[in-house]
Order: sequence, then C-alpha cells, then structure tokens
Amino acid sequence: MLFELSYTSGVRSFVTTNLDVLSNYDLVKNTNYTEVLRLYIESNGSVMEVADKLYLHRNTINYRISRIEELMNCNLDEFNTRLNIALAFMLLDVFGNEST
Repeated sequence: MLFELSYTSGVRSFVTTNLDVLSNYDLVKNTNYTEVLRLYIESNGSVMEVADKLYLHRNTINYRISRIEELMNCNLDEFNTRLNIALAFMLLDVFGNEST
C-alpha cells in the first residue's frame, strides 16, 4: 500500500510531525537518537536488542529512550505512538530523497 502513495503534502506532514523534532535534535546536538528510535521500533521495544546492535549498555539505551520520549513528548509504550513512528520510518524508506 505504501508504494501506491505519492509523496503528497499529507504524507510529508505525517513524516514531519512524527520524526522532525528528533532528526533536527540529532543535527544540532550530534546525537543518534533517530537511529536508536528506529532500532527500538524495529526491535519491538527490546532494549537489549538495541543495546546489542549498537554495542552499548542497556542503561544507556534506557536513558536515550527516556530522552527521546521527552524530546518528542510521547510515550513509546503506547501502541499508536509506536505505529505512527514505524509508519513514518517506512514512508521515509519508500520515498527516500523525496522527503528532503
């Protein structure tokens, strides 16, 4: 279904609403919170799996997830929040350079 979409202002707005706060923070502060969030979503919320993939301690990942929730003003324990973020990442994957 995602491949049937075009990169309209609605799709762009959805991606922006769900990811721009974090990606802008990454640019300004030279962090990798967007990568951490993507891995967290892809790992179904497994802190250990994210820690293993990034070669970091689980407490570091827990801190970063808490910080991400603060920055995005969200609760990653909520299904709809995770769904929207996952969909935004999928849309970025589908549309790639069109998102910039």
